[in-house]
Amino acid sequence: MSRNIKLIVTDLDGTFVPDMWNLVPENLKALKAAKEAGIRVCACTGRHWGMARTVLEAGEFDPICIASNGAAILHAHTGEYYEKKLIKKEWLLDIVAYLKQKAANEPNIGARTLTVRGYGGTPGMDYIRFCDKNVFLNWNEHIVEDVLEHDVYLLDETYPMTTRLYRREADWIAAAGDTIERILFDIGRSEVEDVLELRKELSAIAPVEVTSAYGTVIEITHNEATKGNALKWLCNHYGIPQSQTLAMGDGLNDMPMVQWAAVGVAVGNARPALKEVADIVAPNVADGGFAKVVYDCIEGRI
Repeated sequence: MSRNIKLIVTDLDGTFVPDMWNLVPENLKALKAAKEAGIRVCACTGRHWGMARTVLEAGEFDPICIASNGAAILHAHTGEYYEKKLIKKEWLLDIVAYLKQKAANEPNIGARTLTVRGYGGTPGMDYIRFCDKNVFLNWNEHIVEDVLEHDVYLLDETYPMTTRLYRREADWIAAAGDTIERILFDIGRSEVEDVLELRKELSAIAPVEVTSAYGTVIEITHNEATKGNALKWLCNHYGIPQSQTLAMGDGLNDMPMVQWAAVGVAVGNARPALKEVADIVAPNVADGGFAKVVYDCIEGRI
């Protein structure tokens, strides 16, 4: 029996696109078909808005998007906030101090350190990164300049992925202020037990949520910032009942929305923990799993 789905919320990386540099043409066509069928498709990504723009502008998504794992609900094209749950600046010093201490005992930290040009082995504190709406903010005492900014272009040269590095920790913290949507922490692993352990330990320091979206990166946000809470906000905003929602993803950060939606979908390449709680396991992202689910909704098979 058809559920008459009216709102589809989809993760981007690993669900709608296979990586940061490629699109799936059939998924773009499915976006247009959903719009023509009267189904809203909202992007719900772990990326901050500035990093997500290349994908948001490539397809016919709903004008409201969810970024930074639910920390930001924004206009997809202007970046104007509708709702935000930011990490308070008074939490930053204690969180960073704890993460530095934890990283000091991690054997894999050297191999996963981030340099200005991506993963590498350069010493520094780039394994802790802040994200505001637009850019990554990193601390690396080994750079020569006080502040160094670097752009990487993903799908095209329209919207860069910008990283801003600070040589002094105090400048890094000061620049963050009250603008931070999420903190990224990379210690070389991000299994479910690692996420749960860090969540328990950090919750004693500040009211935060801890999850993982990709690779070995663990992500820290305000404790009310989840994709599930953001999906509830969307339903209230549009007046769409929970019974007409579908959420699709591949990572641990997608679990709250996949569990809350009337229909929860994990793509074939999803983390095993997400597949366990999903109602449907779709084909892999590269095989157009998103598109198949959309057409199943349009044609009444879901």
